Amino acid sequence: MREFIQHKLTTLPTEHAIPNAISLKFFHRDPAFFKSFTNNKRTTPAHQTEYSNLLTQAIDTYKSKNNIILTNKATRDAIQSKLRQKIAIDYLTNLNFRHMEPYHVSQMIKYCRNFSKAKLIENPKAIQDTTNQAYDSLKKILPETPQKIDTETVEILPFNLPITKRSQTGIIVKALWLIYKFNTLPDSYFTKLPKLPEYPD
Repeated sequence: MREFIQHKLTTLPTEHAIPNAISLKFFHRDPAFFKSFTNNKRTTPAHQTEYSNLLTQAIDTYKSKNNIILTNKATRDAIQSKLRQKIAIDYLTNLNFRHMEPYHVSQMIKYCRNFSKAKLIENPKAIQDTTNQAYDSLKKILPETPQKIDTETVEILPFNLPITKRSQTGIIVKALWLIYKFNTLPDSYFTKLPKLPEYPD
């Protein structure tokens, strides 16, 4: 898991096609994904329709490749299990971990593992701890001045440096912590405001 997170932190996200309603369920980490399924065609939720279509496609592909007409329950269950795994993996690899905090990454990994029915992890903190370790292992020492930050990093930062509005310091510090190791921001990361005149006109 740590290797996967490190890989995601150093590569661009994938662009796998995931139906909109299913994608929204993952975005909100909806635990009732399958519980909300219904046999009433009038009230069938969009994500159920999308999932059913994907499952039908997967079963049809299996039949075509194996030149068969019918499948038994065990085969259909196996195909559904693979489909759940594929959806979860595609969603995870589509995410840009570099723009996410470790906590949110760990929560999404937990959701995807539950969705795909992965083997339970005994230690409930293991995923969060592993995620933190993966992030920390790739952090660099914060340069002495913002001008020494490499161009590639500057391009992915959602703000400009040095800081001109002190009210934005907390948000900017959180973002920099995702990439760099530091305790406090040096003065060089703040724009020096001109001194006010002693006797204003």
